Amino acid sequence: MASNPIPSVISNRRENIQPRVDSNFHHSAFIAGDSMTRILSTAKMRDQRLDVKVKSHPGGRIRTIENCFIDLSESDPEYLKQLDAIVLHVGTNNVSDAISCESITEEMRDTLFTIQSVNSKVKIIISSIIPRCDDKVVNDIIKKTNSSLHSLCEEKGHFFLNNDDGFLRQNVPNRFLYRDNIHLNTKGGRVLGMSMRAAIDRVLVGTVPPSDEQSVYQGGSNFYNGRRPGRSPVRLNNMSMAFRPVQQQWMNHRSPWGY
Repeated sequence: MASNPIPSVISNRRENIQPRVDSNFHHSAFIAGDSMTRILSTAKMRDQRLDVKVKSHPGGRIRTIENCFIDLSESDPEYLKQLDAIVLHVGTNNVSDAISCESITEEMRDTLFTIQSVNSKVKIIISSIIPRCDDKVVNDIIKKTNSSLHSLCEEKGHFFLNNDDGFLRQNVPNRFLYRDNIHLNTKGGRVLGMSMRAAIDRVLVGTVPPSDEQSVYQGGSNFYNGRRPGRSPVRLNNMSMAFRPVQQQWMNHRSPWGY
């Protein structure tokens, strides 16, 4: 089956991404995601073996992330070509838009094609959508979507990072890792950062050296960059902007999780 051309996704703003991979590092990785990735710290995820850059898009959808790579392929294709690993963490806002898991998967498929059309050798990690604390029904949709993304990774030979182990306790979201019902706090950011770094190490070198537990992951807030994650205006089309506030799903101040 012939490959589809890169979809024509319009981006009105160039992303200010620092070019070039530092030659002092053995490997390089790029993390692109929505507001959940704002809590990650580039400086604290890197070491002498791995250079890491994080680009967050608060309120971003999957097409937003694809736009990022389209812009990058035009502004600095050499940087994109030299990357060893890319982590994609996006989709929670697509779920908020009531987009079907099938459509989300197809948009992710397009994004993978866009990336690989420039760098066919890069290792791609899809980080699963993190469950929420406020709506079990939405979490069932997230679970179905993650399962579909996992299947996509198996089909295309990419790595799927399942975040459920880090954020669920007895199949219920661990509230101690959340700042609100959706976004992570310092501890949650550390869990996500450790998981991403371990996944990158796994796809690049096959194992996670024991020394990394001390040199990279030490400190309770090792991956927190001091900014509060949250929603911002999102572009609905080429002309208009709109705010999408987080909608709470509580009834009579009772938790749908029963605690």
